[in-house]
Amino acid sequence: KNTNFYLKFKFTDYLDDPKCKKILINFIKKVTGKDPKRIKNLILTNENSISLIKKSKNIISFNSSVIVESVACGVVPIVPIFDEAKGKYSENVFFKDDKYNIHFADTKNDFINLINLFRFGNKKYELLN
Repeated sequence: KNTNFYLKFKFTDYLDDPKCKKILINFIKKVTGKDPKRIKNLILTNENSISLIKKSKNIISFNSSVIVESVACGVVPIVPIFDEAKGKYSENVFFKDDKYNIHFADTKNDFINLINLFRFGNKKYELLN
């Protein structure tokens, strides 16, 4: 609850288009079990990617130029490569050979642990309250 989570979309009209926004809101409800308006630390934004990267401890992305941009800004990205990304679509995962500049999470637990490592150091905390 003490960390802001920014969701930035490639296309700015996702937040401006009522149909896209409704799909997004319903997806967030499905994933979190909460109404996004009640998640005070979840921020949907159209802010410039570079400014978001520079003020972040974590960048979580998948197959995006944001991964390269975050490496260039000195923020090591986390790429989740479990579930479909590990199995059915593994050949479509970009940047797999760069394990020096990018952290790859092979499981949901690895994903949570990597996020917490950047947020709190070596302490382990639950990601969601």
